Amino acid sequence: MVQEAKGILGRESELQQVVQLIGQDALSDLEREILLVSRILREDLLQQSAIHDVDAFCPLEKSYWMLKVILHFHEVAQEALRGGISLDELGNAVFLQRVARMKELPYDRAVGRMQFLIEEINTEFGRMKDRKEKADE
Repeated sequence: MVQEAKGILGRESELQQVVQLIGQDALSDLEREILLVSRILREDLLQQSAIHDVDAFCPLEKSYWMLKVILHFHEVAQEALRGGISLDELGNAVFLQRVARMKELPYDRAVGRMQFLIEEINTEFGRMKDRKEKADE
């Protein structure tokens, strides 16, 4: 999982060069999703706040589950984009706010909440897929 996250962050660096030269509109939705996930990795997993009691220290198990949720979102999002769902629809999903706030979860409740968040991601992507299929009919 760590190698996959490193790969995403490395790809972000390449894509940022393209964005600086040509603009973000030159990127496909799949590439812009990588930028979204890399931002989530940087801001919501790697950055910590020494001021916030819960976020000042993150146990390994909690970090593992946070990374698992983010990479699960990435995998399902890439699949959804290939299936014709727009990046705008993905970016407006309610669960993204919960993903961003995972680091604020107290450790004793974090793992269960993150497992539930994975289920919520699956459910929401299932709804998006169903709406897309109905719209295509």
